[in-house]
Amino acid sequence: MNEQQNGSLGLEEVVRRFADSEQALSRAREKLEALASLEHTQGAATQGLEEASASTRELVAAARTLIEQAEETQQTARAVLEAGAGLIDGTDLKELQNNVTSTANAVNEGFERIERLVGQVQERDQEIVRLGVELTRRTNVLTSRQKKKLGLTQ
Repeated sequence: MNEQQNGSLGLEEVVRRFADSEQALSRAREKLEALASLEHTQGAATQGLEEASASTRELVAAARTLIEQAEETQQTARAVLEAGAGLIDGTDLKELQNNVTSTANAVNEGFERIERLVGQVQERDQEIVRLGVELTRRTNVLTSRQKKKLGLTQ
């Protein structure tokens, strides 16, 4: 009887962890969406800025795809666990718990990778802003004739 209660409590913990993982995925997606939105509004004024912007878009798209796939997997796994919770009555959950722990570890590693990628995107965004400010500063010191010659006037 006590083993059954420990199994149920273990399963409840697993379901809770999946719910927590879903929330974390949602937060990560919101952060990525915010970063993608920020990146979209920034223009590249030089070849270096254009290359940094293209790299950021690729990174955001890859991270978005990864998050969407992880969310689908989490939702499916959670649905299966919730459905299976009613069917499992005292059977050995050790293997299932080990598999869930392994999956949770893989998801955590994925989150860590996403967080590193988000940090890289933020660094690139900061560099884009810095280069934009520098370009504006340098453009402002040009004479009208220099600006016209460089095609910077309309």
